[in-house]
Amino acid sequence: CYQIESSDVSVFGITDYFSLDNYFTFMGKFTENYPESKKVFFPNIEFRIDSKNSSNEHVQIHVIFSNEIEKDKLEQFLTRLKLVSTDDINLTNKFCTSNDLRAVGYEKAMVTINDLKEQLESSFTIDQYLIIGVANGYGSLRPGPNDGRGAEYAKEIDKICHAFFGNENNINFYLNKIEGRNQYNLPPKAILRGSDCHSFEDINKKLGKEFTWIKADPTFEGLKQIIYEPEERVRIQENNPEFDFDKPTFSKITITEPIEIFQNEKVKFDKNEIPLNKNLVTIIGGRGTGKSLL
Repeated sequence: CYQIESSDVSVFGITDYFSLDNYFTFMGKFTENYPESKKVFFPNIEFRIDSKNSSNEHVQIHVIFSNEIEKDKLEQFLTRLKLVSTDDINLTNKFCTSNDLRAVGYEKAMVTINDLKEQLESSFTIDQYLIIGVANGYGSLRPGPNDGRGAEYAKEIDKICHAFFGNENNINFYLNKIEGRNQYNLPPKAILRGSDCHSFEDINKKLGKEFTWIKADPTFEGLKQIIYEPEERVRIQENNPEFDFDKPTFSKITITEPIEIFQNEKVKFDKNEIPLNKNLVTIIGGRGTGKSLL
């Protein structure tokens, strides 16, 4: 908890396979230790689906949920999401519950992409979750060079994903700046780079070393803006993209004494302090309201 609270990372996705148990455990411990923390945490479930990529790995799909969804609603969703495996004796369906996952084995559990999509749509509104694909690495969405069926399946998964986990090498492909997917009328999608921590040691090694900057409020609604502006709002780089040594910005204008000036009409600025947005490019106001003077 200390490592996370003391880091300069603002938003975290707490991720586990098929479950949110560790998310709720973590949130209980973290809020107990840091009840006034400004950090933001989203529940993220990683699902293994029943299709393989060119490396014979099962494709992985992440679902990031709004942190404002009630715990009961998230748990009910998992109890309705069928696993591919069935009971060996009665051949009854198994679901994403702790008991069924232990019976099947977390390392073997799978869902179908259709079941996942249908249960998300029936359990939540479209503004409560994001589906994130994997662009490269283990479990990524990559068919073999002559795998026509795999290529079609990859396109179908691409269609339902809102964004992808990947790295700098994937950005131009998913923004349709190079050949590969733009001919299929798939919209540009953002690439996010995550730390993929699997242990406390990973947190110590990786925290603050895998950088994705998103220009948005640190809320789920802010995160969703990457759907609509995948290129403008996302940067994978070490330094804050809003900070440029060659282009200093003003943080505020302080008016120490009232100012009056007469042009066509009298313009008056009272004693005041005006904070400025780092991305300010335009001042809007009616004629004679003091835009030029400011």
